[in-house]
Amino acid sequence: MIYSVTIDTERSTVLAAVDKAAGDLGILWFLCGAYSRVLLCEEAMRTPIGRATNDLDIAICVKSLDEFARFRDVLCRDHSFQTHKNIEHRVIHSSGIWLDIIPFGEFAEPDEVYNWGADKEFEMNVQGFNNACASAVSILVNGNLEVKSAGFAEQFVLKLFAWLNRRSVRGTDDAYDLAYFLRNASGPVSEDDLYGKYDSVLRETGYDIELASCFALGRRIRTVFSGKTAEKVMIILSSELQAGDESDLISDMYGSFSSWSQPDERISALIDQVMKGLSSDGY
Repeated sequence: MIYSVTIDTERSTVLAAVDKAAGDLGILWFLCGAYSRVLLCEEAMRTPIGRATNDLDIAICVKSLDEFARFRDVLCRDHSFQTHKNIEHRVIHSSGIWLDIIPFGEFAEPDEVYNWGADKEFEMNVQGFNNACASAVSILVNGNLEVKSAGFAEQFVLKLFAWLNRRSVRGTDDAYDLAYFLRNASGPVSEDDLYGKYDSVLRETGYDIELASCFALGRRIRTVFSGKTAEKVMIILSSELQAGDESDLISDMYGSFSSWSQPDERISALIDQVMKGLSSDGY
């Protein structure tokens, strides 16, 4: 399936430049981060509008950080970008759009973690990126540019890991996005699947579409990601549920569920369904 969206000229120009540079170097890439949520969920799936973002994030599959540097240099030499003076993985387009580039690939194996920067002081965790790349969805932009984006469940997992790794730096932004995925988990689930494949779950949850869709989200995570990555998702979510009132994740998402009389109970119920989908056989 190929989604189709229409976006502004500035962002389409940036995406076209990335696609050309990556194609010339034989590099696979996909959209990730907040703008992938905007493009896939809000624009393509027509889910409600979430947190706004001005920058773009992409992930590139490379054999080494030297290959990443060549890609960045091509963008700056041929496509109107310039490097950021302090942030190695960021380039800035002449339109003012920031582009953050996340390298991943065999150079980071087996732990999918590496250090970079002038003094190797910056640790980057790219667990799950290989799986997200392999399952990336196609989006036709403005009728003439096909790009790849991390899928819905894939974005949830990458965002969960980002929340875990940088909560002290980013505050609740990542948790706000995670809440968005939980509340809009029905976006990628067709009615045929919801009332067919997941009919028993729907009945068990009292025909609560959000809860049943979170179960489907868990099933998708189990299908897409390696056992090690899916297990890490389960460990994080289980730990947060067991923490109860002391859960950082539930606390960070609390404001996103303020319309509920008991936001913490609703968040826990949604997370519990994701875990049930992750651990369930069949479907």
